Amino acid sequence: MTALPDTAVTADIARHAIASALSTAPRTVTVHQLSCNERGTAVHCRAEAEGTQLFAKILTSDRYPAWEPVTMPSPGMYANDEETRLASDQIEHEWSMGHRLSSMHAPITILRPLGRCLETRSIVWELADGLTAREILARAPLNRSMRTAGEEALECTGIWLRRLHDSHETGRRVLDLDDTCSSLRAVEPVSTHNARYLSRALELLETARGALAGMEITVPVSLTHGDLSLHNVIHDTDTGVTTLVDLEHVGVRPVLHDLVILSANTRGKMLNPLASYETARAWEESFWKGYGDTAPELRTAATALAGAWIFYWMLGRSPAQGAASRAYRSLLQGIYSRRALRRMRQEISCFSERLDDEEPTAPSAP
Repeated sequence: MTALPDTAVTADIARHAIASALSTAPRTVTVHQLSCNERGTAVHCRAEAEGTQLFAKILTSDRYPAWEPVTMPSPGMYANDEETRLASDQIEHEWSMGHRLSSMHAPITILRPLGRCLETRSIVWELADGLTAREILARAPLNRSMRTAGEEALECTGIWLRRLHDSHETGRRVLDLDDTCSSLRAVEPVSTHNARYLSRALELLETARGALAGMEITVPVSLTHGDLSLHNVIHDTDTGVTTLVDLEHVGVRPVLHDLVILSANTRGKMLNPLASYETARAWEESFWKGYGDTAPELRTAATALAGAWIFYWMLGRSPAQGAASRAYRSLLQGIYSRRALRRMRQEISCFSERLDDEEPTAPSAP
């Protein structure tokens, strides 16, 4: 594997990579900001060329991790080994998905890539205007307009996602919560801290398994965004335009993958003492409103899997970094996580009561 350390991607290298992707002269490109992604596999650039604000992605190796967010627990989910694909294949995937999804007519903008260069492992888009939903949520407790903007963005996201799922369905798959619980039990804890949160994740899944006992939950398999986190939802509060970015993980899989990630990212913010529980819940309800009618049993499963993901992945996977994070973990995280567990178990019980009140129906569908 030929690696290019992120520290080696200087502004000059980035300028030439962007120029190559756009088939223009390097002198026309100005690089404003460089940053490495969390996994160190790509450098993100904010730049400008001929008056257009740009976002560019430069892969740092000729192999790229074929990784995707974990939404279903498995015994090997904490392993560091992972498959890779050619960087050129990754560039082509994001290029083709960008062009394919940008043609969907919905209240969401998907930016069409402007250019790519396989030799420099670079791909360029026009920069999306606005704030990420994650940034908006952080400001919402003190700003009512931000709360409303987030609700609008999440509702639009739900509408777009439902259209994506419905228009590209390829089949259905049965969700077996017994197998899911068994898979989580088989996970080897990597620390005492990790074991505590694996236990809470299992408690939540077993609550859902009891609530849905005897029901067959069928989940559509379709084209999915793959990483529908709040960081990838961008909303312009001036124009009201919502843009979805990061098509790295677009692929065919059960639609629960998208539903779990969006729900977990929203609910995970409830663990922040400075965040508003009411705002986070209102945002999630706005998403489900946009997504449309959903069988109660599928919503129950999504809630349980999202909550479990918060415990075994967001909280239980990695050690706290920095003094503030360590202080939060030692003083508050246990309190807030137990409160979140209690609230989600109550929600699952409410869904269970709805199921008891309804007449038997055909196997579930969104």
